[in-house]
Amino acid sequence: MSQSSATSRLNFGSSGFVSGSGSISTPLIPGNPDTLYFLHLDQISVGAQGSVLVNPSMKAAINAHQGNIIIDSGTPLTFIDNETVQSVANKVASSVSFPKVADPNGVFNLCLDVSGSGADAKLPDITFHFSGGAPVVLHEHNTFVEVAENTLCLAFISSDHLGVNIFGNIAQQNFHIGYDLNAMQLTVAPADCANM
Repeated sequence: MSQSSATSRLNFGSSGFVSGSGSISTPLIPGNPDTLYFLHLDQISVGAQGSVLVNPSMKAAINAHQGNIIIDSGTPLTFIDNETVQSVANKVASSVSFPKVADPNGVFNLCLDVSGSGADAKLPDITFHFSGGAPVVLHEHNTFVEVAENTLCLAFISSDHLGVNIFGNIAQQNFHIGYDLNAMQLTVAPADCANM
């Protein structure tokens, strides 16, 4: 499901400009401390199962106008308030025929037994809808992790113990992500980073 030895490029300046087919932009909101950047996540949709509004009581920043989720390339998993994670997990579970199983590590809310499906396990796309009409479509390699043989778990966990939502780096894989600090915009474009 993943390539642990894959590499990609990090570009700066004019070489770091992200554009092209499927690219979206959303406001980039400075945080406190100033080493953090926030986005505003409006809702999450699961395939054809409909959308889940992100719990408005979970604010990632000090003031509500500063956004509700940190974008972080150093945190692997995506952390979202428990109510939203549970709703997303329920929508995923109702859209697949795989049996639910307990997480052998006790970390994840939803794990599936994909025995017999091999690499053909079909899981729904999950779309993060950021402010400004910016949908980021996440495929199964962005949303599930293999925790044991034939066991895939939804790579979103509750942020309630942290008090902050985080858009983690598994969700960011195979995207070009541009931080335009002059315009305070984040641009995301789908990419096949392993073949670049």
